[in-house]
Amino acid sequence: NQNGTRKQHSRTIEHRVEVIPGILYIHMISQFMDNLCYLIVHLDYSKPKLQGIVIDCGDATALLPMIEQIHRHHYHDQPDIEVMSVLCTHKHHDHTAGNKGILKAFPDVKIFGGAVERVPYANELVKHDTILSLPLPANASIRAIAVPSHTRGSLIYQLTTNIDNST
Repeated sequence: NQNGTRKQHSRTIEHRVEVIPGILYIHMISQFMDNLCYLIVHLDYSKPKLQGIVIDCGDATALLPMIEQIHRHHYHDQPDIEVMSVLCTHKHHDHTAGNKGILKAFPDVKIFGGAVERVPYANELVKHDTILSLPLPANASIRAIAVPSHTRGSLIYQLTTNIDNST
């Protein structure tokens, strides 16, 4: 389109994964031709804004308008989404080039990157088996797991919830 961002698939905006009903959701966002970025949204009603966590942003110019569209489509009766944290799985540009733009839009954002490699703009270095300090509900956590493969500092992030589904 005119501002250089890639148009999302016409139905992408409609999809989200419900992790904790009414509280925690995951949205997929297209980046470039074949990458995905993820937005975790925490509806924390004690905060003035919805809490956002981004995973692997290669293009902030595509991400930031999509956050606004996701807000309008799914959370229009809620406060805006504020990106509080960015999780980077590795240092390559198609997963990190958006970090600078996110930092400019959200100056207090924590950008997590592996301690083994230099992730651009990372201000929080992560080691294997670290539970991250993130804006999540008390019954959810994200753990960094080292998986040296694609790069020697590659990480995956495991989202875990403690929800009683017996009722």
